[in-house]
Amino acid sequence: MKVSARGIDRRVQGGASLVLFSIALLALMAFTALAIDGSNLYVARAELQNAADSGALAGARVLYNEAGTSINTDPTTGYEATAIAAATANYSQGSPAEVEAADVERGHWSFQSETFTQITREAVCDLTRSAATIDADNSEATGCVNAVRVTARRDATRVPAFFGTVLGFNNYLVTARAVAYVGYA
Repeated sequence: MKVSARGIDRRVQGGASLVLFSIALLALMAFTALAIDGSNLYVARAELQNAADSGALAGARVLYNEAGTSINTDPTTGYEATAIAAATANYSQGSPAEVEAADVERGHWSFQSETFTQITREAVCDLTRSAATIDADNSEATGCVNAVRVTARRDATRVPAFFGTVLGFNNYLVTARAVAYVGYA
């Protein structure tokens, strides 16, 4: 390093500036990737949430048969088929929401703990009981079915990464889940 009467040689300072500029540019690219890809993921997730919400609401609407005496498992008009049709009618960034039969579950919604418990047996809820009584009846063995949970996802057509690919991120898997129940609001 050359030192003159005026200080350090300017060529050495130019090299240091280039290194600092490169580091700052990399940080700027990372923040750009976070902003653009994060916003894109937020939009995709919101659209999937709409799909899951509509599927859960549609499925809960037809959860019981018209008489209210059994779970509506009809392959074309039952809660599962209705939930799938409603959810997949929604799009996330031009791709239909992906919902399969395994993504539609029936179960019990607990008002007190705000949790969903999957119940596979056909246990109809007597909705004339109080909310506290229905809430206490939430086990797989004795619980009543009063809710539908739908999971919408983007597996086959994942959400694309734009600037994230520069940093090693590829496409993103996005999932949304919703529960709708029959009974007290």
